[in-house]
Amino acid sequence: MDLKNRIQIKDTLKNVGKEVTLAGWVYRKRDHGKVSFVDLRDGSGILQIVSTGGTKITGEKEIWGLESVISVKGKIKKRPPHLVNKDLETGKLEMEVKELEVVSPTGEALPLDISKDIDKIHLDTLLNYRPLTLRSPKMQTIFKFSEKIEEGYREFMKADGFTEVHTPKIIPAATEGGANVFRVDYFGKDVFLAQSPQFYKQMMVGVFEKVFEIGPVFRAEPHFTSRHLNEYTSLDAEMGFIKDESELMKKLTQCILFIAGKVKKEIPAADKKLVDYSDLRIPKGGIPEITLTEAVKIINKSRGSRDEAIDLDTEGEKILGEYALKKYKSDFIFVTEYPTGIRPFYQMPTEDWRYTKSFDLIFRGLELVTGAQRIHDPEMLVTSIKKHGLSPKEFKDYIDLFKYGMPPHGGWGLGLERFTKQWLGLENVRLATLFPRDVKRVKP
Repeated sequence: MDLKNRIQIKDTLKNVGKEVTLAGWVYRKRDHGKVSFVDLRDGSGILQIVSTGGTKITGEKEIWGLESVISVKGKIKKRPPHLVNKDLETGKLEMEVKELEVVSPTGEALPLDISKDIDKIHLDTLLNYRPLTLRSPKMQTIFKFSEKIEEGYREFMKADGFTEVHTPKIIPAATEGGANVFRVDYFGKDVFLAQSPQFYKQMMVGVFEKVFEIGPVFRAEPHFTSRHLNEYTSLDAEMGFIKDESELMKKLTQCILFIAGKVKKEIPAADKKLVDYSDLRIPKGGIPEITLTEAVKIINKSRGSRDEAIDLDTEGEKILGEYALKKYKSDFIFVTEYPTGIRPFYQMPTEDWRYTKSFDLIFRGLELVTGAQRIHDPEMLVTSIKKHGLSPKEFKDYIDLFKYGMPPHGGWGLGLERFTKQWLGLENVRLATLFPRDVKRVKP
C-alpha cells in the first residue's frame, strides 16, 4: 500500500466523509464472524476501524495479532451516537476499511497485553519489556507530561533572558566532594561522571550572567527506594547579580506557575484522564517558606518525638507536604537555612557560618528542588572547602575562576522524573523514566 498519502489518526477529525490511508499498530482486536473491530494506534492517537468480509487483505495475513503493524485504506465516518467513545479524541469517528495490508505481523506470542489495565502489571515486568510497555496509552501520556514540563521550563527560561548551555558530563573532580560518584577510566586517568553541572554553570554566569541546562546527572548512591535513580534528568539554572537566595525562590515559583499553566492548557483532557492528574495548588502570595529548624519542630510534633534532626528524611518530607496543604492550601513548601555541615562547600554561609543561604522545595511530600546562593569570593571558598574536610588543591581550577571577577549568584537543580512522578501520582519514579538506571538495572 502506498504510504505517501498516509495521514495520522489525529487528522481524521478533518477528513470526515473522505477516503484516507492510515497506518499503525493493532492495539485491540475484536472478531465477530465476518466483522472485525480493530483499535488502530499511531503516534497521534487511536481510531476504531471496521473490517468486513468485503475488505481486501494482503501481506502476511495468516496471523496478525496485537501490536502487528498494518496499513488501511477506507472512508472516515461518524459513529452512531450510542457507540461514541468519550475517552478518545477521535471517539466519534471510525473507518470503514476497504483495503488492509499486514506490514509487520507479531503473531500471538506477546509476553503481555498492553491494552489491558497496565496498572496491574508488576513494575519489574513493565521495565523488563520496556520497548513494548512504553507503547501503552498511559505510559505514552506520562512522557507527554514529562515533555511538556521540559518544554515549559525551556520556554520560561529563554523568555526570561537565560541562555541554554550544555556542560561536560566527564569531569576531573567530584562536584559535591563526596564518595557517591561514578569513577571512569579516561585514557588511564581517573575521572568522574558529573553529579551536577554545578561548577560549569557557575563559570557560565561569568559569560552570560543567566544560564540554564537540561541534561543527565549521575549519582552513585546504592538506594533501593521508589524515589531515587542513579541517572536522572536535571533542570538546572544559575543567575548572577542576585541579592540573596530569596530571588532564586521567587524566580523558581514563577517558572513552576508558567509550567503549570502550560500543562493545564496544552495537555488534552483525554490524556489527563489516563493518569492521576490534578492542577497544581500555589497560594496567590506565593509558595510558603519555613526554616529547617521550624520544619523539624513541625515534624517532631507530628511524630510525637524530640529528635534534634538536622536534615529531612522521607517521612519528614511527607509530613511537611501534608502540613503545607492543610495550613496554606499549597502543594509546595520551601525549607530554608540548612546547616553548613550538611550542604556542599560552595553554598553561601550566613554571617556566623552556622547556616547556608539555601533551600529545598518540597512538592506534595517529596523533595523536588535544591538551590542556594553560591560563594563568589575565592578566599571564602577556600575556607569553606577546608571546613568541609576537603583539599583546596583538588578544586584549584574551580577556585581560580572566581579570581577573574564573579558577581553574587545562585541557582537550583530540579529533578524532571520526580516532578513527573509526583504530579501524576505515580508510585515509583522509574515509571517516569524511559529506561531507568538503578543499582540493579542497566538494561534494556
